[in-house]
Amino acid sequence: MKNAVSKFFCFSSPRHDSDPSGRDAQDVAGTKTPSKSKSNHSPSGLTHKKPSNGASLRKSNQINNHNSKIIDLFSSCIKGSESKTERAENIFQKNRLLSLERRNKARADALSGSFDTALDTRKIVEKKSIEQIASESGVSTDELEKHFQDGLDDFFEKTKNSNWRSYGEYAPLVENLYNIFLHSQDEQAPSWVKKARSFDSFVAHFCPQASKKSQSDLISQIEYFCRQSLPPMLQRTSRWGADNDNIQPIYNGPRNWLKLPQALVTREVIEEARELINNGYWEKDDLFVHGTGSAAIDNFAKNQAIWSASLALSKGDKVATGEFASYISSHDGETSVSGGNSGLGNVYTSEEGLSSQSYTMQRWFDELPVTFGISKTKQKEYNVHNNVERSYRNPGNEGITVGPIVPLENVVAISAPKTDEARVRSWIETHCPHAQFISYEAATLLDSKTLLGLLPH
Repeated sequence: MKNAVSKFFCFSSPRHDSDPSGRDAQDVAGTKTPSKSKSNHSPSGLTHKKPSNGASLRKSNQINNHNSKIIDLFSSCIKGSESKTERAENIFQKNRLLSLERRNKARADALSGSFDTALDTRKIVEKKSIEQIASESGVSTDELEKHFQDGLDDFFEKTKNSNWRSYGEYAPLVENLYNIFLHSQDEQAPSWVKKARSFDSFVAHFCPQASKKSQSDLISQIEYFCRQSLPPMLQRTSRWGADNDNIQPIYNGPRNWLKLPQALVTREVIEEARELINNGYWEKDDLFVHGTGSAAIDNFAKNQAIWSASLALSKGDKVATGEFASYISSHDGETSVSGGNSGLGNVYTSEEGLSSQSYTMQRWFDELPVTFGISKTKQKEYNVHNNVERSYRNPGNEGITVGPIVPLENVVAISAPKTDEARVRSWIETHCPHAQFISYEAATLLDSKTLLGLLPH
């Protein structure tokens, strides 16, 4: 049956490759074993204002267009039914559309009111000066580079041949490294400080002999720091507490929070969620999602596709993210546990929706996690056309294999942190203009069945 639902409401662990017949099989590089997924005065509350005449007309047009979509979709569900199976599927799709309509109306109503505000009571800090970093480290500014080198050498020695990982012990080192990164943007900064502008230049200067595993362990420390000290524009109160109090230093605050029953969120996220409800967004059921990082997307643009690690390596591309770069054997520090030296032969996905950051990677402070939302219908049609057979099952929660190639034309939405919206939109406009941007924060809110407590269970 032709898919009756394409874009309607525009709103996901290690892995086994599948063979061309669709049966689950071992990758040529080795057997995949399971691993962990990667989870002032405030303004007045947002109030739903009565729209102007022009806004009313635009809203009316939106509703009329939206209703036309429903009618067209229902018509497509009824026309051309030739079997009991197809008719049953059409009825299922029609009922699903009705259910989504009701759910979307409830979402719109819940987000149309005003919200209480909350002061940001977290420990907000400013960028440290080079002199302050040196003083806190107990060295002179001339000795600071060596101090960093000694700290990094100690870290890499501890992580070289073990699975040891402690986020607390090296938190001061990584925090100071973040501040050095901030100073690296200054043209007047010392030459060694400028080496911190990117992950690759930092590694080349400070740790050129570091193994892939040691680099992966450093990346994990950087990701932890970013989660704690550069948090997103939506904070679950179950994590931070009702008063959004947090002992970790926060470098991207303060925020003007709005209170939801289960979270604190910024005005920008609420406004984005409202716009998505009005204009349509992609539901989980319609998507495969693939988590990656901004270090990978230049290759995606060059190839106009997401390639499996195996295919990318065979074509001479560097694989900077994914399990090939992060899930490394402690035996030799270089070999991917899941993909060996040749990489996994499939692009792995899930059905966790655009709020998922599983398998994303942020190697450096100016990089970001990115999730690609892939149309199930388009990717399956592409695979049929290219004689690629996959089961699209997810045994053992290791991921859904969708073949070695996902053309960017099959990508319909891309999610990333709200703070990086401008950067990601610029990339989308240049390389994947048909895709929709959705922030992780708005997706988290809309993926919640209760809108984080705004709706009843």
